[in-house]
Amino acid sequence: MSGLQDLPVEIILEIVNFTSTVSLTGYRFGFKELCDLRLVSQHYNNIISPILFSTLRLEFRDADNHQPSAPNYTRCQEIIKALATRSTTVFGHTKKLYLSTAILYSAEREDISAARASLSDNIFDAMRGLKSLRTLHWKLDLSLDPEEVTAKIIHGLGTLSSFRGFEDLRIRFSSPFHEAPSFILKPLSKLTVFRAYWEWRRPEQAIPEFASLLSRCPELTELSFHSDLTRENHTLHEIFSEVGKQENPWKLKKLRLRGVTVTPGDISACIHHFKHLTSLGIYGTSTTFGGICDIFHQNKIALKDVSTDHPDDPLFFHYLSSYSGLTSLQLKVPPESYHDNEIAHATFLDELFMQVIPNHAETLEYLELEWFGLPTTEGLAGLIKCQKLTKLQVSFDISNEALQRALSEGDTSDLETWFEAGLQLPSLTHLFFYRFKTPRYTTDSYYKFRRVLKEVEQRYRTERGMKFRVDDR
Repeated sequence: MSGLQDLPVEIILEIVNFTSTVSLTGYRFGFKELCDLRLVSQHYNNIISPILFSTLRLEFRDADNHQPSAPNYTRCQEIIKALATRSTTVFGHTKKLYLSTAILYSAEREDISAARASLSDNIFDAMRGLKSLRTLHWKLDLSLDPEEVTAKIIHGLGTLSSFRGFEDLRIRFSSPFHEAPSFILKPLSKLTVFRAYWEWRRPEQAIPEFASLLSRCPELTELSFHSDLTRENHTLHEIFSEVGKQENPWKLKKLRLRGVTVTPGDISACIHHFKHLTSLGIYGTSTTFGGICDIFHQNKIALKDVSTDHPDDPLFFHYLSSYSGLTSLQLKVPPESYHDNEIAHATFLDELFMQVIPNHAETLEYLELEWFGLPTTEGLAGLIKCQKLTKLQVSFDISNEALQRALSEGDTSDLETWFEAGLQLPSLTHLFFYRFKTPRYTTDSYYKFRRVLKEVEQRYRTERGMKFRVDDR
């Protein structure tokens, strides 16, 4: 009699992937069950190990989710020793690593001191042991992490031919009155993905390292820079200062910039690197986004994914109206416009829905609007043409006195406008309501809005057969 052991490998993998999913932050649900299944037989070990060990977390937290009685840094320490000494082969399956060691240097305890010494002794060889590693999520705190350990990690990565880049490199330095330690990326090259986020008031030392690294990455396809806590925005011109050393242009597909000053001239100077660009996001910079889009228009570059917090520019609308094929659009209110009247915002929505959206009605799947106000019936008619739309986010200033008064009187017509639109979008799976937190925001206004929203949702489910999910953010 045949049993589970005799199922084809493809069927077993389907069952495993269905019952053990991975969250957006890389945590696998059903981890313990997969560990148990792996021990059933050599056959199952061969099937489960590539899944179970495809992601490795070395985050040195206080307690392990799977062994609450044991400090997490003890588990991490044991794994690093095993990697360094090659006493196990299971991590040969590891393609993604989450790494954070700062907790070891934020407290003084004897057991942690031993872990620090062990980390310093073994981390270079441990990194070299991850022969299949492709990407890294690294929380690097230059205020705490020793320069020596940081250098060993980077040098170890530099030995891996499989390594393709940083999916999330978070650099923090919180000692403004002290000089930052050395931060050298020279051992790295040929990355295809580089996403960097820094909380650093004076990151002057890091910018040249970023610029030099980019010149050594001819196959880069995704690039993201997010600057926070800086005294002034650094420029794309600085970051791209050495890109001209490339013999051939990039085939860059995705570019995200936040807190980095970008001008149309910066884009024009590097336009040959953007010929394959399909996804662009620019936030927290001066109001030149329309001029940037005009450069793309002149060079016949049609983006499929666009996000910005400066969309109220005629050149931006002209660009989006000049082609079709957009699949994702995310538009936010510029911070300086939060207090503008809602009539101006509603006018913008009408222009968006009537002039831009119809061009992309056959392809648009995701629309995120952090832009409060209600469009007219004519404007909504343009939105409803997007029959492939799966996710829609709309926004409310929930502290608005007129809205709060209407909700108190049982008038839910503003909310119902979006529920009615959702019912006419057959592919819609999620409707999100984003709540603006203006200076008038109060806890009472939030709870009233959320209570009424849930009431309307329940009514539309029972009376109108609504299927899509509704959430507030």
